[in-house]
Amino acid sequence: MNCSRCGFLLGDQQGFCPRCGAAYRPAGDRNIVASQRLQESTSRPAQANSRAKVFLVVAALVLVLAILVVSHSDTKQKSPPSQPSNETVATSATTSAAEQPRIPPPKFKVYRSKLDEGASVVVSPSTSDEQLKSLLWLFREKVRSHRFKDVGILQPTSKQWGQKGYLSGMIVVYKGGKCASELFSDSPGLGPCGYGEHSAAEYQWGLLVDGVFNTDADSGEMTASDGTIATVFDYHDHWQLPANLQGSADAEKPAQKQNP
Repeated sequence: MNCSRCGFLLGDQQGFCPRCGAAYRPAGDRNIVASQRLQESTSRPAQANSRAKVFLVVAALVLVLAILVVSHSDTKQKSPPSQPSNETVATSATTSAAEQPRIPPPKFKVYRSKLDEGASVVVSPSTSDEQLKSLLWLFREKVRSHRFKDVGILQPTSKQWGQKGYLSGMIVVYKGGKCASELFSDSPGLGPCGYGEHSAAEYQWGLLVDGVFNTDADSGEMTASDGTIATVFDYHDHWQLPANLQGSADAEKPAQKQNP
């Protein structure tokens, strides 16, 4: 093998040319190196192509996911808000009416009535919870329509701005007459039935709402047979009289302070 620079005859071992000092290696070694370089050069494009394919797949998945998200967002924005069905609206409109018992109220009598303290009403000790509810609804209708005489209230219930009238008041129901006098301030000691209240139901009207007096703001509560206290209704239900009674009540408002 001759030196590639000066042509001097060289040996078969790798080394340096003794004449010019150029490095050389045997032809077999050069062939091996060339083969390795050829393999490296051919494998690099394949690896590059593989990485490119992976990148393209990932990019495609990200793009599809983004399209789905945008499409779902547009669908939510374009969808009209759900509207309550006619059945739902009808049910909401009749909720207050549905709460009124269908059974008639029990017989009752006014035990006593006193200005600014209320009226006590006595019913039978066997009066049921549903009958008490019905009685409270009767009081509500009669008071709202200014028919106080229909429930035995013959005298003004309150004094406001120096005038006696019916703008506010309270009707308390007792089962039996034993405890009926405890409502009043002149009831001696702790009252006939001892400490606490022993009423079965109570109706109030003319309440303060947000600091403003409202004669139609009312509430009805009762003590059930199991001893629990339940709200039968209150002014939050926006209950109104039937149209014919409401018209008469509105016409009588200027005179209601003096005439029951």
